Amino acid sequence: MALTARQDLMVRSQLAIAAKLGPWAKDAGAEGAAYVSATVNPNGAAGLKCENCLFFRAPTHCNIVKGQIERGALCRLYVIPQEKLGPKKVEKPVAVSAAPRNRFEGSVG
Repeated sequence: MALTARQDLMVRSQLAIAAKLGPWAKDAGAEGAAYVSATVNPNGAAGLKCENCLFFRAPTHCNIVKGQIERGALCRLYVIPQEKLGPKKVEKPVAVSAAPRNRFEGSVG
């Protein structure tokens, strides 16, 4: 299972954070993973679900999120290898204005 350099860093960072500060809560707050149950996960069919995430521990646990975890659920902390995802869709390019719309757009770091 191949990870990108970004995914590798995400895995190491999130495991270190969970080890030092404890696992994330499921909620969508500042300390939360923004977990959504399998019944409302809009991306499960594309493979974006807990059972494909590197942090998932079958049958119902996660290495970095507290509580019972559903296989088909999803949170914002997922790291899923490309081979576990459905085929990439090529979408039409969207016209974007040249001027940034917010203070973060167009900046890195």
